[in-house]
Amino acid sequence: MNHRWAALCCVRQGAPGACVCLLAGVVFATMCVLGLDLPLGRTQLAIPAPPPFCRLVAHNAVVGLVLLLGFTSGGILAACGLFGMGFSTGATVASALSVAPPLMVAAAILPHGVLELAGFLMLGSLGLAPWTSLRRAHWHAQPMAWTSLLWSAGFGFALLFIAGIVETTLTPLVILRAR
Repeated sequence: MNHRWAALCCVRQGAPGACVCLLAGVVFATMCVLGLDLPLGRTQLAIPAPPPFCRLVAHNAVVGLVLLLGFTSGGILAACGLFGMGFSTGATVASALSVAPPLMVAAAILPHGVLELAGFLMLGSLGLAPWTSLRRAHWHAQPMAWTSLLWSAGFGFALLFIAGIVETTLTPLVILRAR
């Protein structure tokens, strides 16, 4: 396998599993929340202040690292992490839709969520990549393959960093506009 494409192939091989784990969590959480008879009605939605930038980026980095290191457990850690992330996202969106208009919920999630989700899916895909693809690439003989893998992981972490900037600066402004 060409070392330039080795890391991309790892992402590609892990991507379907990563998407399935994340979507399964979203669907399961949404079914659970919608199945509950919550007496929320149309109450006033309190918009929390964004968390401090450093804490948010540190949290995203730790979650991304756990997803990336999922390959050490044969992908189980990454699969469980993605499922849990999907579950919390689905539960949050379903609960928010019961008390807020869809435009407000979209304004609170979309500005940073797209970047964050892309970063987590990229790192989770690397964490789900099977060991066989790593062995076939002859990692010990091609140090550039490791470089490609590190670039892919770095790109995932860069997406999470940019998502943190957007979440602490742009998202609150978009929410205020959507009100």
